[in-house]
Amino acid sequence: MTKALGFMNLKNCYLAAFAALGLSLAGCAGDDTGDTDSTTNDSATTSTSGSTSGSTGTETTGGTDTTGDTDTTGTDTTGTGEVTYADVQAIWDNRCVAGCHMPGGSKADLSLESAVSYDNIVSKQSAQVTLNIVEPGSTDQSYLWNKLNNTQLDVGGSGAQMPLGQSLPADELAVVEKWITDGANM
Repeated sequence: MTKALGFMNLKNCYLAAFAALGLSLAGCAGDDTGDTDSTTNDSATTSTSGSTSGSTGTETTGGTDTTGDTDTTGTDTTGTGEVTYADVQAIWDNRCVAGCHMPGGSKADLSLESAVSYDNIVSKQSAQVTLNIVEPGSTDQSYLWNKLNNTQLDVGGSGAQMPLGQSLPADELAVVEKWITDGANM
């Protein structure tokens, strides 16, 4: 019986390793942690590693990804239901910067690195369409919102949905949407 349980644990480790490897090979299509968590709730969530994340805001996320780490992307850090640009930057850092939206990346012309991202996207006209990348207060007039929702062709844009090869989890989309509609403040 002990041998059988040991084999099952080893098999589960291999499956988790292969899943993480497959997600990391996706490059710009996602983050490099293999994170697939998209849990959203209004109360604290305890992961299997014993960590707790959460607040009273509706932007709270938390759960365990395939690496056993607790994901706090998009977590309402203010505890007031407000979304800050730091919340949005965490999404860019996890999903968009590495290999793509950085100097030397495939989309180096639109860096989303923390030192320059805000100035590169807020109230700046897109190179693909006559909309601003982010129009404070309006997702309808924000080309970024269309790229994230794969509706860029509907507004005269081009290219593929971002992040490339997948969509953002619903909780992260909600963070970006709230940030834009609340005025896209720094």
